[in-house]
Amino acid sequence: MSLISLANFKSFIHMGETHDDTELQSVIDGVEAEIATRIGYDLIQTTTTEFHNGDRSNTILLDNGMVTVVPTVDVDSNGDYTYATNLVDKQDFVWYTNGVIQLITGGYFPRRQRYVRVIYTHGYLTNPLVATLLPRNIPFAVYKDRPVKVCNGDYAGLAGVINLRSGPNNTGATYTESTDYAVMEVTGEVVVIETAPSLPLLVNGSILYIGAGTYTELSNLPLDIESALKKKMANVYHSSLGAIEIESETPYKIYTDKEIYGVIDRYARVQI
Repeated sequence: MSLISLANFKSFIHMGETHDDTELQSVIDGVEAEIATRIGYDLIQTTTTEFHNGDRSNTILLDNGMVTVVPTVDVDSNGDYTYATNLVDKQDFVWYTNGVIQLITGGYFPRRQRYVRVIYTHGYLTNPLVATLLPRNIPFAVYKDRPVKVCNGDYAGLAGVINLRSGPNNTGATYTESTDYAVMEVTGEVVVIETAPSLPLLVNGSILYIGAGTYTELSNLPLDIESALKKKMANVYHSSLGAIEIESETPYKIYTDKEIYGVIDRYARVQI
């Protein structure tokens, strides 16, 4: 499975034909493998269990970066390899997406083999998740001059019609999508339409609730690395014999290593 779908890449290089699909998929897979090697870990989301020795420091460096979920950190405080002591996020330790875990209690990891066990999720999603109902009882303010997040959360991929009400649990006044407010599906934001009817009155700062609606969580791949991957893929494809034959009379953009690797290298494995 690839992070960049075939359809996504073809849209990026403005290709509608199907005869090059096999070659294009090979380019996608090859570039993703190359970039994973360059930064030092896999791009596609997976869950890993690691054991680390204590070294009398307050920091552990995981084998992978791009950590996307709070890690489970357990220590072998009794020396019997049962890992019965669970450390609590933001109470005992803090974690960083680059794979660093740091104690915040002023202590350190004692010098002992396999003292710490960490279970963590790293890498990025390849596909949208199943549509999920939006929460109803979280108030959020809407404005005419700027988009705002639905329910103050990150519900990218708003699916279908999102109904907004002035009260929780389908109570209060009803507002109509595309008449009173607009929904930006990709970003998960709403904004009041300037010409919204005066009745029911919807003004800047109105507090609203979800009446009904669903969202689909999109890939959590950051836009900057997604763009860099597609630029690298485009360069590889456009330099291939197949592309040269097809595009001999059509100019195409070549992206520089600086704009590609300037982004990619920010995700490279950290050293401590």
